[in-house]
Amino acid sequence: MTECDGGCVEILTYNLLWGGEGEHAGRLERIKAWLRKQEADVVALQECNGWDKLPNIAVECGFDHFEILECKTGYHLIIMSTAPLTNVKRRAEDPFHHGLLEAEARGIRFLVTHLSPKSAKIRLQEAKAIQTRCQELQAEGVPSIVLGDLNTLSPLDADAHRRDGLVEALATDETGRLQNKFLKPKGDDASEAADYDPMQMLLNTPLFDLAVNEDAGGALAGYSTVPTEIDGIDPMHSAPMRIDFVLASPLVAPLSRARALQTAETHTLSDHYPVRCRVTCALRTGDRQELWTPRTLALGKAVHPHLG
Repeated sequence: MTECDGGCVEILTYNLLWGGEGEHAGRLERIKAWLRKQEADVVALQECNGWDKLPNIAVECGFDHFEILECKTGYHLIIMSTAPLTNVKRRAEDPFHHGLLEAEARGIRFLVTHLSPKSAKIRLQEAKAIQTRCQELQAEGVPSIVLGDLNTLSPLDADAHRRDGLVEALATDETGRLQNKFLKPKGDDASEAADYDPMQMLLNTPLFDLAVNEDAGGALAGYSTVPTEIDGIDPMHSAPMRIDFVLASPLVAPLSRARALQTAETHTLSDHYPVRCRVTCALRTGDRQELWTPRTLALGKAVHPHLG
C-alpha cells in the first residue's frame, strides 16, 4: 500500500492546443504566466506540441519536477509537480492514440492521458487498458487519479445533454465526424444516441468523477470544458460539452469539486478550459471516515467499496 502524506493536493488538467503555438500570438507566454499564478501542486497537460524542445519549460511554469511522454502524434503528454515524481511509466503504443503517462506524487499515482478523437470504439479499447491498470493499482492499495482530455461523453451528464439537445446538435454535422466521435451507430429506427460506453467502463473500474455533485443532481450548469472563445479551430468542439475529466479511485477523497475554470483569461488561452480540484487520500483502506459519497451512476447505485 502506498503511504500518502494525508495533505491537500491541488490538481489541474489542461489541454493547451498545440502547446501554445499556432494562431493567437503570445499564447505560450500567457499559458506559462497563468500556470505560475495557479500555485497548483500537480499539473497534467495535453497537446504539449514542441515542449520536448523546451528544456526549461517546467521551471518557467513554476515547477521543479517534470516528466514527458513524447507521443508519436506529436501531441505530447506532460506532468509537472512541486514534489518529486516517482514510479514513472510511459505507454505510447496501441491501443493508445496518443498515450498514457503514469507518475506518482504526494502518494497518489496520476495517469495522464488524451484519448482518441476518432471514435468511441477506439476510446473503448483505451478505456479498457486504463481500467486494467487502475484495477492493478487498486489491488495494490495505491490511490490513483485518471485525468486529461478524454474526448468522450459521460453518462453522468446525460440530463444536461438532453436539456441542451446535444445529440440533435451533433447529428446535424454533414461530415459525419461528430457522429462517429460521439454517437452510437444508428439503430433500426434510425435514432441517434450518445455513446457513453468508454466513460461507463472507466466508472465501472470503479473510478469516481470528481466534478459530480450528488446534492445538485450531477454536474452543475456551466459544466462544459469546450468550446472556448478562441474555438472555431476544432470543428469537433461545435457544441458545449464536458470532455476533460478528473476521475479518482476509492482511496482518493475530494476536498473540492472539480470544476472547469471559465474566466476572462482562460476564454482565450486554449480551445479547452482547464479543470481544477483539491484532493487528499485515505491513509488506510479500512478507514471509516466520511470521505464522500458518489452519486447514482448510469447503471445502478454506486457504492464506495470501503465506506459502504
